[in-house]
Amino acid sequence: MNINAVFNPTRPVSLYEKEKDRRDTGFLDILAQTAKEAYTTQESAEQVTEYTASAEETAAVKAETRNEYNPDYTLTDEEAEYFREKYGEDYDEEKLKDFFFELAEKGVISADDAMSTTRMAYIRKVETIGYVPPGATYEEERKLWEQGKIQYVVGKKIWSTTRSFERDYNIFKQSYTKDVTTWEDYMQEQLDFIQYLKDSDVIHTDDGTIPNTFDWDVRQSRIEKTAEIIRQIFGQSAGGDINEY
Repeated sequence: MNINAVFNPTRPVSLYEKEKDRRDTGFLDILAQTAKEAYTTQESAEQVTEYTASAEETAAVKAETRNEYNPDYTLTDEEAEYFREKYGEDYDEEKLKDFFFELAEKGVISADDAMSTTRMAYIRKVETIGYVPPGATYEEERKLWEQGKIQYVVGKKIWSTTRSFERDYNIFKQSYTKDVTTWEDYMQEQLDFIQYLKDSDVIHTDDGTIPNTFDWDVRQSRIEKTAEIIRQIFGQSAGGDINEY
């Protein structure tokens, strides 16, 4: 038995087994999985009986299939109430990580959205249990997983000890005059900070500065989508105070 340890900063996954999480696209190639399901559907087409699911059944399926890498960016009234009661309307730095990463874990936003919004990041140690031939490709290893010959076991999240662009954020805050008292205020601040970064010529690092050649549009889009979810939770319309650039 071989146990191969790897670090995966962009796709933290849960325990993968042949009989479990077959539909989790965090690991499987989406197109390959879709093609396989389409083939299975075609094979059994003659046995299918037309059926209209109830609203409750539709909601249950939706909840079952949501995950932190395939969010739907919607909230039920019950979910919004849950987050309001748990985290409150007032911004709390100590609750920042838990709030946004719980939104991701429940499939409301993506894990990347949560990382961009909080400027926090993590990795997970992934162990491959079973025999993987030396030099095996991703496709070959994936087939071994599909055949149930290997399993993936993921450890706890290992969080970064610092927040991204912290030096630039501290400079930005020196001249930032808006109050940050609510979660919506916090989202506005993060949007303003992104605009500040987009307008900057350099980015500050531990060793000094580097030219600002980053493409900030993706990060900005993630924060904007998260800001809309915060509006939904706290009852603000899309035309509220938060400015989208």
